[in-house]
Amino acid sequence: MTSMRRWFRSCCCAVWILGAGIPEGPGGGSSGQGGGPPAVSPRSAGGGGAASVAEFVLLGTDGAERKFALRRGDDRGLESAGGERIPWTAILGLQRAEAPEEEKGFLAILADGTELRGEILGKVEAGEESFRFRTRGLGILEIPLDDLKFLVAPGGGAALTPLRSSGGDAEGRDLCLFRRPHGFDPVYGFLEAIGREGVRFALSEEEKAELHPWKGVAAVRLEADPPPPVKGLRIVVATRGGSLVSGKPLSAAKEGGGLVLEHPFLKRLVLPFPELVSLHVQDRESRTWLSDLEPLEVVEESFFKEVPVLFPWRRDRSVVGTRLSVAGRVFTKGIGAHSRSRLRFRIPPGSRRFLCWFGVDDTARRFRIPGNLDFRIEVDGKVAASAKGVQAGSGPLRFPPVEVGGGRTLDLVLDFGEDLHIGDRGDWLYPVFLE
Repeated sequence: MTSMRRWFRSCCCAVWILGAGIPEGPGGGSSGQGGGPPAVSPRSAGGGGAASVAEFVLLGTDGAERKFALRRGDDRGLESAGGERIPWTAILGLQRAEAPEEEKGFLAILADGTELRGEILGKVEAGEESFRFRTRGLGILEIPLDDLKFLVAPGGGAALTPLRSSGGDAEGRDLCLFRRPHGFDPVYGFLEAIGREGVRFALSEEEKAELHPWKGVAAVRLEADPPPPVKGLRIVVATRGGSLVSGKPLSAAKEGGGLVLEHPFLKRLVLPFPELVSLHVQDRESRTWLSDLEPLEVVEESFFKEVPVLFPWRRDRSVVGTRLSVAGRVFTKGIGAHSRSRLRFRIPPGSRRFLCWFGVDDTARRFRIPGNLDFRIEVDGKVAASAKGVQAGSGPLRFPPVEVGGGRTLDLVLDFGEDLHIGDRGDWLYPVFLE
C-alpha cells in the first residue's frame, strides 16, 4: 500500500490533548523529543572491534538457572566466554541482573507488536512513505507508515489504552488523538506524513493537509497492513532504551558484535550486548508460552467484596502496565495479576512439563507493605505446586517442573497473604508448556 493509496482512503487520526504535564516542545527535553538519554548508535554501543562479554542469567528448557557470560550469538544459539555453546532450542530466556532505565521518548508500535522507543528525525514531508526514528541501541531506523500501528508522543501514554481498546474503523480509517485540557479528542482524517515537528493530516478528502505540532497531539493509530506469517524460531529482545523487537537470529558480523536479527519490516537489526536487557525464544515446535493462550476462565476479586477489581491481569506486562520485573530482572514473557485471581488455561496437546518462575513485581516495592501473597499452580483442580508469603524483593523464585502429561486444565492462582491485598502485584514469569 503506497502513501497515495493511504491518502485517498479514509484515515482516522485521534489526537488527545492533556492539560497538565504537556511538554513545551515536541518532547520536552533539550533534544526536543523526550529528554531521555542520548541515542547510541550500534557502533558506539558495541565497544569497537574487541570482543565484549556481558553478564546475564540464563534460563534453560531443563528448568535450570545459571549465570552466563555472553560473548557472541548467531543463528544457532549463544556462546559463553568459556566457549560453551547453547542452542536456541535449549534456551527459554536471558536476563541482565540489573533494572533497565526509565522508558522515555516516543513509542512506535508496529503491526507485528514491535515496540520502539526514541525520537523522530527529519522534517514532515508530504508524500513520504516512512519516517526516520532514532533509538538507543538499535540506531536510526526507517519506519514504513504502512507497517506502523500506533505512535504515542511523550506525555501521551494515557492515550494508548483507549487506542488499543477501540475497534478498527469500518471504512479503514486511521485514528488521531488531540490533546485537550481535560482529556483527549479523537478526530478522523487523512494522515499524510510524520516528522519531528508533528503530523500532517486533513479532516476530509477535500481539505488540504495541515501540520499539527506534537504539543497538541497525543497519539495516532493507523490501520496497518497485517504482518506476514511467522515461521520458524525467532528471538524477542528488550533493550535498555525501552524497545521490544523480535526477529530471526542471524550470524553475527563479528565476535562480540551483538545479536543480529532479521525483522519482517525493519530488515537487519544489530543490538550490541551492552544494550540487551532481556530476551525469550519463540519456537512453536518445542514450546507453548502460556501468555499466548486465551484463558478458559478468569476469576478476579478484591479483598473487600464491595470494591471493584482495579488491576485486571495482563499479558507480558505487570498489572500496572510496566515490563514484568522482579528483583531488578526484566522478563519479556509472562502474566501480571493481582490477588485474588484465578486464571484457567487448557493444557496444549502433547505437552509434558510446565515451567514457571514467579515473584512480586518491583512496582510494589514502593509500598510500606511490599506485597504478601500466595502463589499456587493447580492441574485439573489439584495443587501441583505452591508458595506462601511471597514479598517484593525476593526472587525471582522457581517452581519445580510440573508434570502435565494427560492433564486437561492448568490454573494459576494468586491468593491473599498476611497483609490484606496491599501491593499484591504477582508476576508469573516465563510460564511455558514444553513437549
